[in-house]
Amino acid sequence: MAKLFLPSLPVCPHCKTIYRYGDVRKLLLKKEEKCYHCEKIFKISKKKLIILLLEFLLALLAVNLLLIGFVGVNLITLFIINVVLTALAATLLPYYILFVEKK
Repeated sequence: MAKLFLPSLPVCPHCKTIYRYGDVRKLLLKKEEKCYHCEKIFKISKKKLIILLLEFLLALLAVNLLLIGFVGVNLITLFIINVVLTALAATLLPYYILFVEKK
C-alpha cells in the first residue's frame, strides 16, 4: 500500500523537540534560534522554500492557463482564484522550514 505524504513541522536538531505551527511562523524571518526545550542554538534553513515557490508558480501557471484557455473565466474571477491559491501557499510555509545544527 502506498504511503500518504504528509509534511511535517521542523524539529530541534539537538533534542528532537517538535515545534508548533504558530512558533514556526514566528521564526520565518530569523536566521538562528535557541530551542525552548534544550536551549541550544540552531540555524533556520529556508532552502526548501525555493521548492515551495517553484511548485506554487507552476501550479498557478497551470491553473491560469486552464481557466483562461478552456473555461473562459473573466479576469476578476481569475484574480480571486490567484489570491486564494497564494493564501493557501502562505499557510504551507512552516512545513518547508528546516532546523539545522549550528557549526
